[in-house]
Amino acid sequence: LGGLSAATKDLIQARSEAVVTTYRQSGGYLDIVEFWEGYKMHHWLSWADWGSQVVLHGIVLLDDPEFDRLVRRIHAAIVWFMYPNDLTAVGYWDEFGVAYGAIYDWAVYAQRKPLSRRHLTYNLHVFLCQIAWQVQLRGHPAGDKELWVERMIKLAKFFVRGRGTREPE
Repeated sequence: LGGLSAATKDLIQARSEAVVTTYRQSGGYLDIVEFWEGYKMHHWLSWADWGSQVVLHGIVLLDDPEFDRLVRRIHAAIVWFMYPNDLTAVGYWDEFGVAYGAIYDWAVYAQRKPLSRRHLTYNLHVFLCQIAWQVQLRGHPAGDKELWVERMIKLAKFFVRGRGTREPE
């Protein structure tokens, strides 16, 4: 978010204040401008699914039409990968190709432009190399979301909360 102008960040935050969610939508909306570094997987899923559509509607993110187009394409790709789709449906692999292409194009763009290294992670590389193979072997990736890992870590932290590290027993 470092490349956004102060006026754009202010507009995003003003819209964020107006967002009211139900508990089923990840327990509430976290302002993307203020809290994005602390976003967990379920926050990013909510952001991709509905938050970005509400908060970014009509906003051009940077003075780069290609960046803006790619952000919107990658939004659609994330939603497609994170929610169940039927592998046997006609057109599944065409849809897969569109979603994969959006993420691949983002990686190529990030490599060409002087973007933060956070945009080119090892996870992105592994995803692009492995996702087609994974889908063929295990099915659509929505079933492999690791949100349960976050919940278990949160539970473990709940039980050890407030303990000092000097005497962990």
